[in-house]
Amino acid sequence: MICKFEVRGGKSGSVFFTSKFLQTECFKKAEIAQKSIVPEYCTRSAGSDSSKSVLGKVVSSVPNFIGRPNSTAQDDGIIVFVVINYIETKGERDFVVWLEGRDLTEFRRTYFDTEIPIALHSIWHSN
Repeated sequence: MICKFEVRGGKSGSVFFTSKFLQTECFKKAEIAQKSIVPEYCTRSAGSDSSKSVLGKVVSSVPNFIGRPNSTAQDDGIIVFVVINYIETKGERDFVVWLEGRDLTEFRRTYFDTEIPIALHSIWHSN
């Protein structure tokens, strides 16, 4: 799940919260078929018997927000993170997810041709 907090109106303003589940095609197919599956990103499972699921098959890195240069809006940018499939699942590869900062919509997914180490951490440097 990706979560976004936005403060509007300065110090005396309001805080707005948005969250969104990200799902692979494998997750969507299993949910439609009502089959028990592994919780994606360790957040939830689909199907009628979630007790058969094994926690922690797919894990994501810490999301990084990359703001657009010279922008004043705090959500004007993109969110990038790596998703690692550390229990080999046929057809599922490690990938990078790219989200719009304003509404958390996924606009790109880039797959790796090789395994990414589970200990991978990420950080964004603007220079």
